[in-house]
Amino acid sequence: MEMEAVVQERATLESQLDSLQTQVESLVSEVEEQKLKVTPFFLNTSVLYKFFCLFCTFSMHLLQVASIKESHDQSQSDLNSARSKMKECDAQISRIIKEQQKLQNKISEANIERKKLENEVYCNLQLWQ
Repeated sequence: MEMEAVVQERATLESQLDSLQTQVESLVSEVEEQKLKVTPFFLNTSVLYKFFCLFCTFSMHLLQVASIKESHDQSQSDLNSARSKMKECDAQISRIIKEQQKLQNKISEANIERKKLENEVYCNLQLWQ
């Protein structure tokens, strides 16, 4: 459940990241156009401010994506560890079942041997009477 939430959040952030990259590219293009129109001393500060804000937001989202990726990797590692333990338990259960079957076979053989001996004793008693 928690893993699905992390994956969903990661997908959302990656989508936002793509959108922000597109916006940054658009603003860079707009800044380049403005540079061609005016001298370097009279750049449009609102475009630069927007670009700076988008860049900061983009950087923040990159950090969030990195954090989510780290969390995802840790969750994946925990999941792999749990799977490994389950396989180990399954192997132990299989060994126990095989041992149980062997013991049941020995009990069955002992019961058969006991019945043979009982029959033999009964037959001998019949002969003595």
